Amino acid sequence: MTIGAPHLNNGVPPNDIKIKMKKKEALYLLLMLLLAASSLHAQTPLAGSGTRFTFSLPEGAERITKPPDTSRIFLRILSPYSGKVSVKAVGYSNEFTFSPNAVTTIELPRSLVIYGPTGQYSKGISVVATQPVSAVLHRFMPFAGEATQLYPDNIQGKEFVVSSWGVFDDPNEDNIAQVVVSAIYPETIVTIYPRLGMIDGAPITRVMGPSESYILKADVRTAANVEGYCGTRISATYPVSVITNVSCGYVPLGREACNEMLDELLPKSYFGTVFYATPLSDSAQTARLIFTSDSMHFTVLSGRGLFQETFNGRIEMQLSRPDVFSVSRPAQCQLITDGYDVVQVGDPSMVQILPPEFYSDSLYWNTPYLVSTGQVFQHFVSIVFPQDAKQDVKLDGIPVATLGTVQNIPQSTMAAMQIEINPGNHSVTSTKPVFAVASGFLPADVYTFLPVGRSKQVLDVSGQQKESAIRITTIPNPANDKLYVTKTGNGSVLRYRLYDELGQVALERTLGITETTVVDISTLASGTYTLSALTPLGEITVRVVIVR
Repeated sequence: MTIGAPHLNNGVPPNDIKIKMKKKEALYLLLMLLLAASSLHAQTPLAGSGTRFTFSLPEGAERITKPPDTSRIFLRILSPYSGKVSVKAVGYSNEFTFSPNAVTTIELPRSLVIYGPTGQYSKGISVVATQPVSAVLHRFMPFAGEATQLYPDNIQGKEFVVSSWGVFDDPNEDNIAQVVVSAIYPETIVTIYPRLGMIDGAPITRVMGPSESYILKADVRTAANVEGYCGTRISATYPVSVITNVSCGYVPLGREACNEMLDELLPKSYFGTVFYATPLSDSAQTARLIFTSDSMHFTVLSGRGLFQETFNGRIEMQLSRPDVFSVSRPAQCQLITDGYDVVQVGDPSMVQILPPEFYSDSLYWNTPYLVSTGQVFQHFVSIVFPQDAKQDVKLDGIPVATLGTVQNIPQSTMAAMQIEINPGNHSVTSTKPVFAVASGFLPADVYTFLPVGRSKQVLDVSGQQKESAIRITTIPNPANDKLYVTKTGNGSVLRYRLYDELGQVALERTLGITETTVVDISTLASGTYTLSALTPLGEITVRVVIVR
């Protein structure tokens, strides 16, 4: 359910005001907020592990250093399985092995970074693994590191709206805001509708294929504002990858607290209308939320009574304690931390907040050991979970309720807490869906990323499932005229699709697979296809080969 907030009589968008209304109206809105926040059954968890990833590297904070060679780029691979992963780009190819539950750290060459101006480049990077892996991109340099979770190609989309941040006009530094779009499939037509400082520019259309990307760049002459490229829209004929980046963001704007802000965006299919958010290290730390939508007019109401309305597609709100936010139109939510809680001004970092329908009951990640100028990072995980499940939510097998202070989120059934953790591999498990953000802090450095949901449907390279309540098998394989799809185990299949090599839907059926379903494939051309079965707990994919 979506909450609609009343229009202001003067028609002027308010600027972070507290809601003022009659008691009856206030009780009505809070009741609606409770109803909106009460349904927390994860329909399709964010399965952040996969076997194929595509992305490109925008410039980082090395732009502000002389010489510009202090930034190091790491790709961290984590998997419950053993296997191999190849990393390829134009002029670069390498292969690595990984072991179960042991992080593999790959340093990427700086030659893969897009250093030129706005335009199209052959700088796309492809990561292909033999088993499902989690991939985190971490760029590290003293005083200005950042990280982002990389999302697999199978959950990328065709429509995006950019959440971004502006740059500060420091005469001694060369700062830029960036958005980079990377093609996954051949002959992908990408149209970018740029918005800089909330002012629309002329659309840009390009045809791209694998290894190709298009980047927007704006320096302080055109982007010295809070918004940067916020509100820029991307539309493509096939799924693409989108990364937003600021080489040096300042929080609060104009204070000397420079840090790279790097985040791979999720497509519009991950928009929502209810978001739970919490500061990342403890409740003394402040942060802000950016809500972005392709609906220009929408409102945001928090459980603590904060209300804002916009007519330009963007709302920014302060966050100092765990809270719930209800949005009147589907939007995405980014959290920008103001940095370390023990100093007045800390470095900023940017991370996406998921709506509750994409929470997962199992999260895992690697916390890296990082030292900057002789200081060791403090690492945290902040977790949002149902209040009635606090005894069942476990961090590395230990109930979180025994590790710190649980804070109930007002006007909701949810709670949150922040826990300091050591470097190494970690997991959060729960009987109910939860959400978490991994972070690390120094007085002059910070990183944030989303621990991935470990899907209950995990495939190995032979197409056989592991850790799954539902199994999908196909025979024969290769197939000719008919394909027999068999489901075993408890649970239902809501819909299945057959995708061709370009990612187009070749066949679709919305009726559930009960036991064995016969699929007529006689009209399909020879080739390799992907059968996708959507279940209430996630997506199962199986490779299918058709031979004539």
